[in-house]
Amino acid sequence: MMMDAWQPIETAPKDGTQVLVWSGQEFAVVEYYQDKDGTSFWEIGHTPGARCFAAIALTHWMPLPEPPGEMKKPQEGSNPGAQKAPTRAKDAP
Repeated sequence: MMMDAWQPIETAPKDGTQVLVWSGQEFAVVEYYQDKDGTSFWEIGHTPGARCFAAIALTHWMPLPEPPGEMKKPQEGSNPGAQKAPTRAKDAP
């Protein structure tokens, strides 16, 4: 199985790794979380009021892609389709 293909949610990592999930209606980036009392759920972030997917039946997951490498800024004049911001009339000589 390709690691960048959708996989059944039962096979998702439960070690805090962030993954992309599908609920049948929406996508989200979540991580598996377990409370001190043993309650476990998929959560979007560990912040107070974060949205949890405890009651939503997630169906599939896939690993997140690698973040982009260092992005180079285009050199001035290298994008012939780019337009400069219009000059305001009061700034004109």
